[in-house]
This record gives sequence, C-alpha cells and structure tokens, in this order.
Amino acid sequence: MKLFNAFRHPAKGGPSTVRARIEGAMSRRRLRGWQPPLENINSLVASGGPRLLARSRELVVTNGYAANACESYAANLVGDGIKPSSLIEDGELRDKIQRLWLAWTDQADADGLTDFYGLQAMIAREMFVAGECFVRIRPRRAEDGLLVPMQLQLLQAEMLPFDKTETTPSGNPIRCGIEFDLIGRRVAYHFRRRHPGDSTDRGPFMGNPVIPDTLSGSGLFSDRGVRARTVVIESRDGTLSLIPFSERGSAYDQQVPEHRDVRAFVCRQFKKQDVLWASEIQSIRTFGSESETQQIQAEVALRLKRLRNDAEATFEYHLLNGIQGKVLDPGNGATVIDYFTEFAITPAVEVNFDLANASPASGALRKTCQALIESVEDTLGGLSTGAVQLRAECGSAFFADLVAHKEVRATYLNTAAAADLRSRVSDEVSFGGINFRRYRGNAAFGVPVDKAFFYPEGVEGLFEIYYAPADTFETVNTLGLPLYARSIPDRDRDEWVRLEIESNPLPICTRPQVLRSARRV
Repeated sequence: MKLFNAFRHPAKGGPSTVRARIEGAMSRRRLRGWQPPLENINSLVASGGPRLLARSRELVVTNGYAANACESYAANLVGDGIKPSSLIEDGELRDKIQRLWLAWTDQADADGLTDFYGLQAMIAREMFVAGECFVRIRPRRAEDGLLVPMQLQLLQAEMLPFDKTETTPSGNPIRCGIEFDLIGRRVAYHFRRRHPGDSTDRGPFMGNPVIPDTLSGSGLFSDRGVRARTVVIESRDGTLSLIPFSERGSAYDQQVPEHRDVRAFVCRQFKKQDVLWASEIQSIRTFGSESETQQIQAEVALRLKRLRNDAEATFEYHLLNGIQGKVLDPGNGATVIDYFTEFAITPAVEVNFDLANASPASGALRKTCQALIESVEDTLGGLSTGAVQLRAECGSAFFADLVAHKEVRATYLNTAAAADLRSRVSDEVSFGGINFRRYRGNAAFGVPVDKAFFYPEGVEGLFEIYYAPADTFETVNTLGLPLYARSIPDRDRDEWVRLEIESNPLPICTRPQVLRSARRV
C-alpha cells in the first residue's frame, strides 16, 4: 500500500480539481466529446419527446425485433388479461355483480374495437412504445343502451401536448400539458381534441351534424339522367283484365286501350357556393409534414365536403317528400308539385293507428295492418303480381308506442328479437306484414312525431328521381348527373377560390295512389 501511496497525486484546489473516480464520468477517449447538459426530465421531454416518440412508433411498425419485443412485453405484463376476483361473501350479490362485470367487459371500449382485456393489451403496448398511456372514463346516457353506463377510452401520449407550457389566468402553471395548483398537485390534463398527426382530420373538433340518409341510402329511388330540363311523365291505368273463353274460329277479344295522361314537369335546381380567401388560411397551423400546397388542398376538400353534406341532406329532403307524392321547396316548405293534384288522384284517407289505448281489442292492430296492405294491393294493379311488402317511415312517438304495444310485444316475446324489446329499442321492427322504421331526421325536417308514411317496396319503376344537366356549356345536351361540383379560381388577383355545387333533381312517384299515411291516436 505504501508503494501505491508514493505514486498518488495529492488533490489541489478543492473538490473541483478532484479527478473523476467513476468510469461513466471520465473524459478520456470517446467520452471526451460527450458533454450532455444537466437538464430536468420535463425539459428533455419538451425538446426531444415528440421526435423520440415518432421514432419509437416507426420502429415498432417497420422493425421485426422491435415489434416482437413489444408483443413479448405486453404478453408478459398482462397475458390474456388481468381478471379480478370478487371477495363479496354474499353468493347472490356476488353472482349479480359478476354478471354485470362480464357484460361490462364486453362493452368497455368506447371506440368499440375490443373488450376490457383487449384494452389491457393495448395499454401494455402503448407503455412499451410511448412510456405512458391515458385512460379516460366516459360516463354514458341511459338511452345509449349499455347495461353498465360507463366505458373507457384510450388516449395516446401525443394527445397531451409536450409544448403546452404556460400559466393559466388563475395562476396555475401548466407544464407539458399538465396543470398544477400552487402547491404542486396535479389538477388537470389539457388534452388535444384531435390527434396532431392525423392529416385526415382537417376540421375543428366539433359534433358532426346529423345527415339523414334513411331513404337516400336504401336505393328506393332509381336514378335517371335526362338531357333536358323538362321531364314528360305518362300515367297509365295499368290494370289487368281477364280473358274469357271463346269458341274456336270466333273473333278475338279486343284489348281496351289504356287511358294515358301526359304531364310535363321541370327539374328544379338547387345550388350553393363557398368562397375560400387566401387570408383565411394565412395563419392556419400545418401538422406533420404537410406542405402549403397540401394545406390549401385539404382546406378546399373540407369546404367541398361541407357543401356535399348540405346537398346530401337536400336530396334526403326531396326523397322524404317523394314518398308523400310531393315536391316541396326546401327554403320555405311551399308545395312546388303535388302529384295527386297533377294526375287528378284523390289521396287515401289517413289511417288511425290505435296505439295509445291501454286495453286494446285483441288483434285490432294486426287487422289495421292487414287492411292497409290490401288497400295498397288494390291500387297497385298490375305493377305487382306477388305479395306486397309495405314499409313505414315513422315519427318518434308513433314508433315508440308501436314497439310498446301489447300485440307487438307478444309477437316478439318468444323470439330472438325479444332482446330488443327488453333493452334498447332498435330502429326497425316488423309486424303484421309491414316493416316499421323510426325515421331519423334532424332539426330541419323529418316525419312528424305522431305520423307514419307507408309505401310498397320492391316495385320496379315506382319511385324515380330524374337529374337534368348543369347550366354549363360543357354539360349541354348530356345526361344529367346527381351532383356537379366545381372550383373557380380568381384568375385576376389569385386572392380566392370559389367552390360551387349544383343539382337539378326531380323525384317522382309514378303511382301516387299507392301511398298511405297514418296517425297515432
């Protein structure tokens, strides 16, 4: 030991001059250029966290070793799922809670992608990739139809902004998206409303408007393009007559010519435009690696989508009026065409559905449905040779009382569909040979709450919608399309681009006498 002490250099100048004794703190060779700053973890996360997280996600997707490591980590952490065991001694209560638990685990995911145990695996993978995962508890409403009105929503680490560091008006500091009170306790997480890397989500986070599409999505109306603005409609009797027996060599029984009535109708036009000014997107923040050109294109696509949504709602409005034998002006609701009046047809008397009666007569509701079907069959004439299938678009109160009716519930009581009557009411029910459907409209239009509109399904040529061409030189004398969309740039000053949509529809029920309506009484 004395020999080693002879070669030891005494320390001079205090602690700052003492050479490092720990290998990781030495400055020789390769370690000489490694002088990282001594920073707090929050500073490191704020500066390099997004890049590190992006690289980690890419590795798990593109690198097999990283992907296998992620799956192994999740398998070892949660396996097939961590399953709790109840310690309640009361057997009946324990079984009841167990049934509720099993029902909830199947519906636990707010996104509807997996069950509770699948959520555990997703959390484990997110912990491996990002180091953290947020779980949001989502209470649900009773009308959502869940046995346990609560779900879990997973939020990725990117949903908490690394760069949000500021002070609230109340004086609470926000560091990397987490708000603290004045004594350092966490009081809030300031999550983004949308994922910063999702380039497909270009609009502000808001509730999407309900676009009714019950009829437009059913294929009830056949699309027909025409070359002119005027459509000529021919009405025929279309009735069948029996041919009597005749003696051989006798004269033929003569066919009676059909009575024809011809009317001309004009395809009405609706159009709408939006103007995107350059100044409107001057300060819009671009996410990810989008270029300015992509940014403008995305905004144009968003504006066009909104215009198309308005057009889709307008089409549905016309189709809903079409099953009533009318064409109305969407602006003020005025009647533009009444096909009953045009072809001198008297509308059928509105049918009363006794749905509010607490003690209805046995079989009365089924008899009402049967009489309605037979009435439509008589007016269809030769358009349908088989059984007629009626469809009813119902208002909310009409449909609610229908599914709660004693006869309807008795019909479904011993079937697999009885679950719909015990839990959440579905939007469609079949009874008495009629398919009843709750029509989901919006604040602008829909089926009146106490009414229902009936029409036969599967009758070829009964419902048609004609489209005339747009008012442009390019489309003159061409077959009309359902919708025309175009963008018109400012060629003089390049300050704006005008977006336009146009359509020239004419919905028609070729035999309006088959249409029926009913009211809840």
